[in-house]
Amino acid sequence: FGGRLDIENKVIRCVGDPVARFTEDGLRCIRAIRFSSTLGFTIDEPTYYAIYKTAHIFRKVAVERIVQETNKILLSENASSGLASMLDTELLSSILPDSVLDHADLWKRFLSVDKVSDLESKYAILLYSMKDPRPNLEWLKLPTKQIDRIVSLVKNHVPPDMQSTDLEVKLWDSKLNPDESKNG
Repeated sequence: FGGRLDIENKVIRCVGDPVARFTEDGLRCIRAIRFSSTLGFTIDEPTYYAIYKTAHIFRKVAVERIVQETNKILLSENASSGLASMLDTELLSSILPDSVLDHADLWKRFLSVDKVSDLESKYAILLYSMKDPRPNLEWLKLPTKQIDRIVSLVKNHVPPDMQSTDLEVKLWDSKLNPDESKNG
């Protein structure tokens, strides 16, 4: 099916009809984006369009499975690219509330996510515009300890933005993760 050539060209493509593949398993949509984000591959146009076209199937997938894939995207080096693809294909609207997605600085937040190291900080940056992100985080079924930390970050710390220097981001990150900064 040309898989080796696709790997050499760093392209993600479905075998056969992409709409049929994503209809068979709604999780494949986000996995394609995760592979693109983590491996630095591009998604071919028919496959990308099929993700958008089958977003309604994706919404039927168990939230725990969606969160696992989303977390892998957030922890990748190209998290902003994965988030942008999720937004563009309407997958992100299954995870984040409209109040976050409609916020004026959303694209800056995507880029800021790439600058911090831990998952909780990444969620805090994305959800910073919410007064109380706890209900959304509970709906995502994140562990209570993680939820508490993200809520604390949202309420008590201003996250770095796209214009922050690397030093400012490292200082912010070290305040949030004092154990990691001592070891690193």
